[in-house]
Amino acid sequence: MELSPLALGAMDPAEVRRLIRSGQLRGRSTSGMAEGFTQANLVVVEESVADEFERFCRANAGPLPLLYRSQPDEWAAPPLAAHSDIRTDCPGYRRYEHGQLTGLPDSLPAPGPSPLVSFYLGCSFSFERLLLEAGIPVRNVQQGRNVSMYRTSARCEVAGRFDCRLVVSMRPVPEASLGPACRLTHPRQDVHGAPVHIGDPGLLGIRDLSAPDFGDSVSSDPGDVPVFWACGVTGVEAVQSAHLSLAFTHAPGCMFVTDVKGQSAGPAPEQREEGEAGAPEVVCVSRDPLLYSLVSAGAASAVHALERHVQLDPGSRGIKHLHVPGELLRAALSLSHSRSVLLITGFPTHVTQQPPEETDGPPGALAMAAALRALGKRVALATDARAAGLMRDIVTDALREGVLDEEVPVVTMEGRGQDAARAFLLEDGPEGPTPRYDHLVAIERAGAAADGCYYNARKINIGHLVDPLDELFWLARDTRGVSTTGEWPRGGAGSRFPDSTGSALTPAWAAVKNAAATNQIRFGGGGSGEPSSSSSSSLPSLIIDELMNKDLAVSLRHASRFHRSISAKVVPSSVFPPLALNCYDSRSRFNAIFTFLNQTKHAVNPSPLPTAHCKNKMLLLRADPFRSSRLSFLSALVIITLSSPTS
Repeated sequence: MELSPLALGAMDPAEVRRLIRSGQLRGRSTSGMAEGFTQANLVVVEESVADEFERFCRANAGPLPLLYRSQPDEWAAPPLAAHSDIRTDCPGYRRYEHGQLTGLPDSLPAPGPSPLVSFYLGCSFSFERLLLEAGIPVRNVQQGRNVSMYRTSARCEVAGRFDCRLVVSMRPVPEASLGPACRLTHPRQDVHGAPVHIGDPGLLGIRDLSAPDFGDSVSSDPGDVPVFWACGVTGVEAVQSAHLSLAFTHAPGCMFVTDVKGQSAGPAPEQREEGEAGAPEVVCVSRDPLLYSLVSAGAASAVHALERHVQLDPGSRGIKHLHVPGELLRAALSLSHSRSVLLITGFPTHVTQQPPEETDGPPGALAMAAALRALGKRVALATDARAAGLMRDIVTDALREGVLDEEVPVVTMEGRGQDAARAFLLEDGPEGPTPRYDHLVAIERAGAAADGCYYNARKINIGHLVDPLDELFWLARDTRGVSTTGEWPRGGAGSRFPDSTGSALTPAWAAVKNAAATNQIRFGGGGSGEPSSSSSSSLPSLIIDELMNKDLAVSLRHASRFHRSISAKVVPSSVFPPLALNCYDSRSRFNAIFTFLNQTKHAVNPSPLPTAHCKNKMLLLRADPFRSSRLSFLSALVIITLSSPTS
């Protein structure tokens, strides 16, 4: 008699293992069985490679959370289950020889001449009961199917001969339940923790959700969003990649059911506050392609508070009505997911002089370029043809002073109109035109007014000095996969300068790396079209004053070309001693910001979220110490969290 899913879900783990051992559940997925108890993936390798595989697990703790490593030829797992025998207690197994699947045995063989070591790795089936109890539907359980599992384009951290791509499991989750689902799974680092990706499967290199690489196809309901967790089947891929002479794994979905209760009683009182600050919030950063990002509640709260400080308008320039609540967080998260960024800057002042002077946009773009380059992203600088020489001189000096680690190209757009913009932004790819950049940032740029002219604040038409780079933003609005971030438009009434949300004003960007994690997989890096790593080796140089001093030195060498005088003032701070360059009447705002940072520096460093093939390192980046008299893109420090996967 076949047991119902309801009966299997209510069973004791020992009884489930007994039924598996007797052959009554042969080949069945253990999803929904012994609900509330931890389940484990299995990898069995020869003793000679066990240490190497353990290093691989430690380096990729997200997909391969190690619950127990056995002694050679030890078939029980005392910390996990009483009276167990891993040779018979999984519903299905796979045998691999030299990287090839050579059998689907019902049990593991008797010990041979080479001792075998078993690795028990946490499985996401373990938290499905948590979701159900919270009223969050688990579609694969509802449909009586194995979970859908997919190979991705994201690479795991290499350890010796083990080198493979990440495998993920996917569960459709109603959009309204994304936050609760992430907060419930986030503490369960022993069974993969929070999702590694939420949204478009194409960003992970998954072409068709209806054709999983492992498990069953699971149907979504209207309003569901695909949510991806790291998966222990990554261990199967690792075994194949290493071409081991002999190895065994569980069959995907056929887990070892342990006696370990999956739900703890909750954090201790002294840990509760820190835990709440570290709990993830879900932020939608893009609708096309669909992409949600995670950020800790503590970091999000700090960013929102900082956003209020940055709104200060001591010069009474009327910027508050341009504020879009939450835009600071969304813009920073969107940038953190970018691969290739185009920084667009340049605004002529004193237009009767030859050549015209510049604003503080170019040095601000330089600071931004240094931060983005350190995070492993491709960066280019775009400006007007008249200012390209100055921008290249600044880049050359920045290289000499060590502000940049490599040359950042300075590009200009030839021609006018949408055809020129299309030729600049798009390039031919195997599947049609593709964007050269996936994020455009405007720093001190003029936008065309309704009459097509470009005006400065004095209502002087400066169109003869301005190239129509704002056309790129109109094109990006209709180009899938390109996000934009824009500062307020310079110019008179009717000026237009779109950004990703229709607001013409987007706030500052900088980062604390992994003070609390965002999505474990970031879609940034070298422009390979795959999720890739941020370069952590070059980042520490950005945390010290040396970079700011170098940036100051570079900028002051070109100060005669910048509008108004630039004065330096050191603002003491226990976060770090920052050097702030203040123009106009900005000192009160900088003091308010740094006071805020001093008060919140402990609150923005909660426990990191669980990582999938990630390394946690805390980092503070400074971007654009220049003009802070208005809410410009690089006018202040922003606290936010970035997660960098291994490459």
